[in-house]
Order: sequence, then structure tokens, then C-alpha cells
Amino acid sequence: MRKLGKDAVIFIFVQALFTLSTALSATFVNVYMWRLTSDVKYIVFQNILSSITIVLMFISAGFISRKSGITSCIRLGILFNLLFYIAILLLREKTSDYIVYLGVLSGGAVGFYYYGINTLIYHYTNSSNRPYYFGVSGALAAIMSTIAPVISGYIIVSKEKLQGYYVVFFISFILFLAAVLLSYCLTQIKEFGEYKVVKILLSKKDKAWKKLMAAKFLMGFRDGSFGLLLGLLVYMIFQNELNMGKLTTVTSILSIGATYIIGRFLNKKNQKKIFRIGALIIFCSTLILVIWSNFIGVVANSLLNALFTCLWTIPFNSIIYELIDKTSQGKGNVGDYMSALEVPVVFGRVISLLIFLALNLYFDMRIAIRIVLPLLSSTIFFMYLILTFKKGETKQKESK
Repeated sequence: MRKLGKDAVIFIFVQALFTLSTALSATFVNVYMWRLTSDVKYIVFQNILSSITIVLMFISAGFISRKSGITSCIRLGILFNLLFYIAILLLREKTSDYIVYLGVLSGGAVGFYYYGINTLIYHYTNSSNRPYYFGVSGALAAIMSTIAPVISGYIIVSKEKLQGYYVVFFISFILFLAAVLLSYCLTQIKEFGEYKVVKILLSKKDKAWKKLMAAKFLMGFRDGSFGLLLGLLVYMIFQNELNMGKLTTVTSILSIGATYIIGRFLNKKNQKKIFRIGALIIFCSTLILVIWSNFIGVVANSLLNALFTCLWTIPFNSIIYELIDKTSQGKGNVGDYMSALEVPVVFGRVISLLIFLALNLYFDMRIAIRIVLPLLSSTIFFMYLILTFKKGETKQKESK
């Protein structure tokens, strides 16, 4: 971590605590809701509400960052997470009756926290050490993700009925609290000047900005339901939280080395090629799961994802920040651009969830999931094309 400043190092550990807490609980929140209701509509509806709340909180965070500072947004995000898990601990079997409030709380948590994370990464790193930062933070996140799921799975299956879930949610509560306390060690940074999110959204001249908007829409389209549906499909095949936890632990161990290595060796010259390879492999891994929707298919998909997801996520994040740097320079705060970019993300999330919900009306849930997953996975390759395609290069090739 010698290449990173003090704030960046502390920031990595704040993220690690958040990741550990999330890895303990988030993997099983949707499974918990599924066991309570046996109806995917509740889960999808909560995720839609959460997605809408995310963009509202992202925009609100732009105002808060000017008055209180960006780290205040991170603390608010963690506070919303604390409230979310307190609500589940208090409501227990009545949780599904309050799905609207839970959707708002989870959306507030994501909106405030990731506004702070995305903006501070820009301030605490630069273009030369950012890939290294993503590599180190990704590897540490993978370690947290390795420890957490098997512990959660063991606790859940060792307790009667749903009692294990409540123990896991309480542990997450304590870890979120620790993350809040550690965040006070970070240097406070405030945004400044006029909040230009509306002007930025309506900007039509900047080609780099258009690329960012399109890529973020596709990212939202994928992320809106990919993890949710994949998790439910794995649970339906395994029918056991401990086995899910064991598989997640094994794949996380594999991803630690892969993420760290890619972060160390990625640079501007090779990041586009690595991005392309990663997009292709992840799409193929999804096809394996769709064709062989059984134990072997799940294991094969999980192993490929563990080893090769970092091939596209690290280049994607690096390219995104480069384009934000190019687009925002001298025109406003980076946080304003982060807030604006969350709008297409939310549209993407909601559309993908609605597509799945529509398919679920006509098909069995497992079939609907198997239809949607390849569509979602293919968006990575389109993200690559959008972010790397240059008209000038095409014209030169054609003239030759």
C-alpha cells in the first residue's frame, strides 16, 4: 500500500468493514425474503423501490457534501444500513408487510454510501495509482467475502427456523457501526459551488459524457437483477445456506489472487484488451449455468466468475474514472457527475427488474431466470464497445 496515501489506506479498510458486513447479510437477505414469502414479486418490488430511492439519495448527497462534507454521506449510508437491519431484527416474520419501508432504507444506504465512495476514490487516488487501489481494495474485499458467507451459512443452518438470520443481521449491525467510527479518521473533503446535476444531465455536446451515460445504463441493467436472480437460482439448486456459503468462500479465495494480480499489472495500454477478454468469458460462464442448471453448472459458473470477473470490473472502473476526469475537468465537482450518472443506472435497474417480472408472469421462475441471465451478462460486452470504440480508429482502418 506504499503507493497510496494515508486517506486511501484508511478508506480501503472502511470499505473492507462495509464489505464484510454486507457479505455476511446481503447474500442471504433475498433468500430470507424468499423463505418468508415464497413469492419473488416481493423481492423484485423491494429492489425497484430501492433503485428509485438510490438516485434520490444520490442527488440529495450532492447537497449534503457541500454543507457537511463527503464523509458525512458515507456515514449516512451506513446509518441507513443500520436502520435496515434493526427493522428486520424487530419485524422478523412480519418483514414482508413493510417491504416499502425496507426498500427505501436499503436504497438510502446504497445511495448515500456509494456517492461518498465513488467521489472519495477520485479525491484520494489519481490516474496513476487508481488501478492499484482497485486491485488492493478488490483483493481485501475478496478476503472479507471469503470469511463471511461460510460463517453466515453455518450460523443460519445451526439455528432453528429463522433464528440464525437474526444472529447474522445483528453481527452486520456491529460491523457497520465500526465502519462509521473508522470513517472519522478520514480527511473531510467538501464539494463546492453550484450544484450542476441538472445541467450535466441535459448536456448533449460532450461525446465522452454520452459514452458514460450509455455504459452506466447498461451497468444498471445488469446489476439491477443479475446478483438477485443468480442468488435465488443457486439457492433453489442447493436448498441449503451453508452449501451456498461454502461455495462463495471457495470462489472468493480464487478471486483474491486474480483481483490483486490484475490490479498490479493493469495499465492504460492493456486495459481494453483485458476488458474484452473478461466480457467474453463471463458471458460464456452464464451460458454454462443456463444450459446446465444444476450443481455442476453452478460450480462451473462460480469458478469462472471468481477467476475472471476482475478482468472486466477493474478496467471498467478505471476507464469510467478516466472519462469522468476528462469530462468534469474545470466544469464542476466530480460528485455532481457521480449523481448525474446514477440516473441512467436506476433506469437500467428498474427496466431489468420489470422485464424479469413480466417474464415470470408467463414462465416458471427458474425458466424466467435462465432467459434473463444471458441477456444481462451480454451487457458487459456492449459496455466495452461503448467505452472503447473510437470513430477515428475505424476510419483509419477502412482507408488502409
